[in-house]
Amino acid sequence: MLPNPRMLPIVPAIQSRPAGGQTVGGLLFLCLMLLISPSCKPKDPMEQYGAPPSREKDGRVKVAILADTVEIPLRNYQCALLERLARTRPGMAVMRYGAGGSAAEQARQVRDAQAEGAKFIVIFPLQESVVAPALRGAIAGGVQVIAMSAQLPEDAFTASISCDERRLGAMAADFIVQALRTKASDEGKPVPVGRVVQLRGDEGSASSERALGFSEALQREPGVVLVHDAPAQWNDKDAAARIQEALRLQKQFDVVYAHNDLMASGAAKQLRETSVETRESILVLGTDAVPGADGGASLVNKSVLDATIYHPPLVDVAWRDIERVLDDASQTLKKHQRVKPILITPSNAANFERQSLPKPQTE
Repeated sequence: MLPNPRMLPIVPAIQSRPAGGQTVGGLLFLCLMLLISPSCKPKDPMEQYGAPPSREKDGRVKVAILADTVEIPLRNYQCALLERLARTRPGMAVMRYGAGGSAAEQARQVRDAQAEGAKFIVIFPLQESVVAPALRGAIAGGVQVIAMSAQLPEDAFTASISCDERRLGAMAADFIVQALRTKASDEGKPVPVGRVVQLRGDEGSASSERALGFSEALQREPGVVLVHDAPAQWNDKDAAARIQEALRLQKQFDVVYAHNDLMASGAAKQLRETSVETRESILVLGTDAVPGADGGASLVNKSVLDATIYHPPLVDVAWRDIERVLDDASQTLKKHQRVKPILITPSNAANFERQSLPKPQTE
């Protein structure tokens, strides 16, 4: 408790003087002023240079995770993984936001995170024209913005970490063509032929880019034709309904390519319920390979799916970069990083499933 100046003893003005020329009374008065004057409190070492303190008043560094949606299993996994990684380091606080697909809401959440003292914002951005101004404001305020996308303007992020969605779709097409080529060879046919059904997630950028890469690669093989293309909203029930429609309209097809493993498993289940022979005659390929008992690698290992493509979580790379900055404030984040996807088939599914988090392959 600070001393009450009214309770201090009065010191006579005439006193012996120390060598420095100050009276004892003057020294007591100086000490009192140091105690009661707020301007004499020691400052954060960064404040003297006009920069904000590196930590909040409670001593924790805040990381804000801004998800575009929580309806996608991959996104839920990414957010949970980043939060788990951040909590392995003492002195961290994690704030999670979900925009529900609204770019305006996400822009507001960027401003909220900045106001709450976030030092890092990790964002899965929505419409760039709406979100970018808020991100520029956060950067101007000293926040490090790490975008899980390569779609934002250069001045709206500090670092970008992404997976090439178009390349992922092309990988799916290449696997399908190779499987059909093997089938054609076994049947004595000179070229691969096949009818393909595609189940998209929605009309968002990730699903659109995957579909574009997929169709471009398929077009290189004239005998392999995309006969049915429908959105299934990233879930198994809608996927099952779309497969029923495809069976009714197309009668016969050889391949189902789904933009996530949940839709792929819903499609596979519906095909098996139609008949075991129907399921066994159709190749079903998923995407994402989120870890866990119901994840893509596990489903391939259990023969529920024929293959899937691992979409790297990206947030593990983001956390690695965050730690570098926390360990050394002079570190500059790499502006662009792309992490490679991995094809998972029965030949490598068991080994992949044993890995809790594969080492990211960046380029």
